[in-house]
Amino acid sequence: MFVNPSDIEELGYQEGALVDLLTHWSGDLHLRRAGSFRIVAYQTPRGSAAAYYPETNPLVPLDSTALGSNTPTSKSIIIRLVSVGTTASVTEGEQEPVGADDATKGYPEEEYLS
Repeated sequence: MFVNPSDIEELGYQEGALVDLLTHWSGDLHLRRAGSFRIVAYQTPRGSAAAYYPETNPLVPLDSTALGSNTPTSKSIIIRLVSVGTTASVTEGEQEPVGADDATKGYPEEEYLS
């Protein structure tokens, strides 16, 4: 998990600590967790972090997709870092689902198929 050095300090962690990543989507009945990530100090913008996929896929519901492209909303989610094994509340850190865009999804036209 790449985190700005100032954020690591402010959050009370040290580089190398193991954390779970948590997120909760409004209307979802459970807390989503991706476990055991090592904190690495990196010059990310303050207040943001970065991690690799597919390891963090459990953080995004399958039906949370971008309008227009219908791609998963994996690039902009709200997370919390908690020490490995920490119990957390489902209601903290809620975010609104974007929802599938079936009503305006474009389908390929015949002349564009190969």
